[in-house]
Amino acid sequence: MRYPSSSLHFVNVALAQILVEDELVCFDYGYPLSLERIQGRNSRYRVRTRFISLALEALQRLVSFDSPSLESAAHIFTPNFHERWARSQLLLPFLRQLAKHVYNACVGTAFALSSTTSDVPRDFYETNNAYCDHSLRLIQPLAVTCAVQYGEYAMAVEFASQLCLKETFLFKGQLQPKRCILFSLMRALSEIGASSSIDGICSVLTDDLKDMRTLCEISSCKAAECYEDAASLCANFISDQLSSGRHVNSENSLLKHCMNEMMDCYVSVNDMNAALECLNKVCHFSPAPNVNRPSMAQYAEIMKFLGSFTEPIYDFDSLDYDPRGYEDYLRLCDCCISLFAGKTGMAVSISGINVEDFTIKQLTLMYNVFLATGQLEHGHDLCFPDFCTEFSRRARKTGNTNLALRILNYHFNCAGTVEVIDQFDALQCLSIAKLSCGYEYAKALYQYGEKSAAFSLVYRMICVTVEFFKLPESLLGQDVIEHGAFLGSATAACDYRKHMNKLGKSLLLLSRWMTEYSGFGDILLANVSPVFEKYLEDELQTIESYVGTMTSDCVVGALLQLSTRLDPTFFKGHILFAEWLSSYSANLVCNKDESELFRLSSEDELFVNSCIPTDINIAQRNEVISLVLTVRSEYNNVSADSLHRGLLGIQYFSGIDALIQFWSHRHKLLLRLYEQMFRVFFQVLKLSPEDEFHLVETLLRIIDLLAKHFTDIFPSIQLGLHDINPKYWKNVIPQLFAYLNHPNKAAQGEFTRILCSLAESMPESVLFPTIVRLHDKNTGFHLKENRLECCNQVAAVLRNSNPKLVSDTIMFISELHRIMLLREEIWLALISHVDLDALKQLKLLNDFLKSPVLDVPDRPATGFPNKQKKLQIVKELLFRIVLQVYDITSAAPETRNEEEFNATVIPLLAKLINAIQDNSFLNILQLLTMVRQLHRTLSTRSSRQENLSLKIDDISPNLASLKNTEIPIPDVRHGGHPVTLRYVDSKTSVLQTKTKPKRLCFVGSNGLR
Repeated sequence: MRYPSSSLHFVNVALAQILVEDELVCFDYGYPLSLERIQGRNSRYRVRTRFISLALEALQRLVSFDSPSLESAAHIFTPNFHERWARSQLLLPFLRQLAKHVYNACVGTAFALSSTTSDVPRDFYETNNAYCDHSLRLIQPLAVTCAVQYGEYAMAVEFASQLCLKETFLFKGQLQPKRCILFSLMRALSEIGASSSIDGICSVLTDDLKDMRTLCEISSCKAAECYEDAASLCANFISDQLSSGRHVNSENSLLKHCMNEMMDCYVSVNDMNAALECLNKVCHFSPAPNVNRPSMAQYAEIMKFLGSFTEPIYDFDSLDYDPRGYEDYLRLCDCCISLFAGKTGMAVSISGINVEDFTIKQLTLMYNVFLATGQLEHGHDLCFPDFCTEFSRRARKTGNTNLALRILNYHFNCAGTVEVIDQFDALQCLSIAKLSCGYEYAKALYQYGEKSAAFSLVYRMICVTVEFFKLPESLLGQDVIEHGAFLGSATAACDYRKHMNKLGKSLLLLSRWMTEYSGFGDILLANVSPVFEKYLEDELQTIESYVGTMTSDCVVGALLQLSTRLDPTFFKGHILFAEWLSSYSANLVCNKDESELFRLSSEDELFVNSCIPTDINIAQRNEVISLVLTVRSEYNNVSADSLHRGLLGIQYFSGIDALIQFWSHRHKLLLRLYEQMFRVFFQVLKLSPEDEFHLVETLLRIIDLLAKHFTDIFPSIQLGLHDINPKYWKNVIPQLFAYLNHPNKAAQGEFTRILCSLAESMPESVLFPTIVRLHDKNTGFHLKENRLECCNQVAAVLRNSNPKLVSDTIMFISELHRIMLLREEIWLALISHVDLDALKQLKLLNDFLKSPVLDVPDRPATGFPNKQKKLQIVKELLFRIVLQVYDITSAAPETRNEEEFNATVIPLLAKLINAIQDNSFLNILQLLTMVRQLHRTLSTRSSRQENLSLKIDDISPNLASLKNTEIPIPDVRHGGHPVTLRYVDSKTSVLQTKTKPKRLCFVGSNGLR
């Protein structure tokens, strides 16, 4: 039997393989099987030999080759990169369609034959499926590998993803295609930077692919542009293979790949000497063609040649190398040379380069081209921060520390760190570019492990900058930025501000490093600049005034405070200084049983114990210590007088006055620290953008400290607190409302003032919280009188500015609460609860009725009523709520829905209500039966379709009447203004859940629903 379209399938498969066979660079065990091997496996494929021969003869006539072999077709195209790239625009879509065609044709053939009435050979399905599998196994690896070869990495990932999703390829596919596709997929993912995807694939590799894990780790490092780490992994793998003592196959594909990858990584980070040394070493150990030595060596040599020029060159025709195999480099090289070689004004082009738009590979090539064309001069006082500094920063952040140091060493024209540091000693001209490069050089050194050298460099830069600008001898009480205004021109003043900002960043860097390594203090004291030493002493004395005992950590605080004094607009410096103050205050105070206690150092603990007499018992001693350590707050009102009375109440001893003095001193220090924190907080709020994360954190700290220590702190921070932009408070509105019940009426007034300022500037932010608390009795808010008064003040401000808005909002909230559960839904929920509780109540009732106590005569002295009275009590407990709900729902109707309820449901309830109200009717079982019948009736009614879709006019005419209101829709803004409610949609749906929630649609003023 001849199967439909088989000749077309095999011609397509043969053509696809011929076209890409010369382009594949992949694992030997992943190379697609030849057609002859497929045909030779099963005699059933010999039927197709004639069709394959015809296809090959047609292709041979097309290219006019004499050789009849399949391999001769590999020379259809010349190995020119640009022609291959052009062919990819047609070949890749062709392969995609070919795979779909084979799959659909085979499935369609099987479906067509199975739907006919003719007899189908019983081996047809087996043969058809095998044919489909073999065809796809030829096409799919070709498609993925070819896409990678042409640089179409996204398309390669797409092809591979389709394979994995459709056929669970990683788990069920055959080993050879899996290895081939995984190899290509790893390369594609590494080129597009998808390191997390590579890690995910590595985590699900099956046991037969464990040897691919090394490939995954290398590709993951390359995807993250950590080329130095990837080269190290490759070197370790190759070393393990060559030193293991086992026979190493020269054609081992993974070993070959690691050798190529190691070369590629060294070239990517511009370490050409390591690349060539590595290549020679590998070829010495394994002289077989593991590595494509000519192309790899030539490319490394040409890159080394480009980066070694001391004189600029412009004749690139002299570079007659033809390094094949690195198409992505060559394509970019063509682009760079055409743009930069022999052109004028290239410095402007360099300054406009954004390094974030390029990969490390591309930046390395551009760097070498710039060097070769003479655009990156090097010297003691020459800097190009727009490219060199940014390139080194990018290299450092991706883990390529050696590359960053090589760039900067060449940049400074120095052989090592010592020469770079010496440059700053003999600096003749200070520039932002020079500071930026030195700043980046220090970071690279620190990451490389040379921590002391990095710290010394930054410290030297700070001292040189301070002396260069001849800053005032003392910064206390002076604005250093204003000092820069005396430099002359506006340009000079702007440059001065940039230097102060860079100086502040350097101080932050020192403070961060000092927290990581305490040994830097010795460097800080050695060869110090007199001016900088005076600045540091002043800051330490300032910190001592509010921390008391100096610690090593205070040096970090002094550096941070100095950075904020040098540049008051330095936002990050203020943030870090605020965090340091907060952490330091946490070390002074601890929380215990919802109260704050002072932490005692070892010296303070000895002093306190020395003031307490030795003959006092342990309980009294602990009570004395607890009183002395108590921090005064709004919640305990501790004072020196109350502390004196408390200590006298325990026992009189001579050390009471000393302990009270100790407590007062510690309390004053803590308050001075808090006042300093508030000053820094206020500066953070002035510098912070509205969407800054630190904005909310700072406001929460302000509210917390203000609530705890309002009486002590508020007088000194009142002006700064009133200067805070009211719009910042919108992020902490729940916390402000929570503190309206503060025990201090003055604190209540301050929090109310803040909310009133919000009500004036942003009424939409406090409208709903205020109205809900005042006018919705069923929200769960139980306001105390003082808190109610505060809310009324906020509501008065809202009402004065827009009374109609307030009245509409009150009506809007009330209506939403009223329609939350309609009358019929209230009854259904109530009866469901009674019905579910009935079995439990009946069991208790039966046990109660069987009790022998019921046979005892009524004896008031013992408190046991007779049986009838007990039944009346049980009946009242069970059905009291039913009568209460009936009184509520039988009120005069206000809507059409309530009118319908009164007309249809109230009559159904009449019999039950009459029986409950009849005191002589004590048959509780019959009452429960009536409840169940009513439950079934209401359940049937509520499940009808007409009861699941309601009209807003029927359930709430008031909501339907709202048109073009000023009621804001919470947290929805458009064009910087709040979106208001235009109208409520006429249709409302009821969700079929237990609580029957309503789905309402609000249409905003922006036209969106």
